[in-house]
Amino acid sequence: MAVSILSNLASFQAQRRLGEATHDLQASFTRLSSGLRVNHGADDASGLSVGHSLEDGLSRYTQGVRNANDAVSLFT
Repeated sequence: MAVSILSNLASFQAQRRLGEATHDLQASFTRLSSGLRVNHGADDASGLSVGHSLEDGLSRYTQGVRNANDAVSLFT
C-alpha cells in the first residue's frame, strides 16, 4: 500500500509571498502611524542607538535646567 502526499507548491509559494508582503505592509503602517523613522531595533540598529542617546542627553539637559531654576528660587 503506497502512501502519497499531495501538495501544491505554487500555493505554498503564493502563501509565503503574501505573508511577507503583509508583514512589510504592517511595518510600513507602523512607521507611518507613529511618525518615527525607527520604531524597533530591527529597523535600524544604529539609528535607534543614536535616538536613545539624544533622548538621554535631552533628559539630562532638562534636569539641569530644573536644578538651576531650583537654585535661583532658593536664593531669591
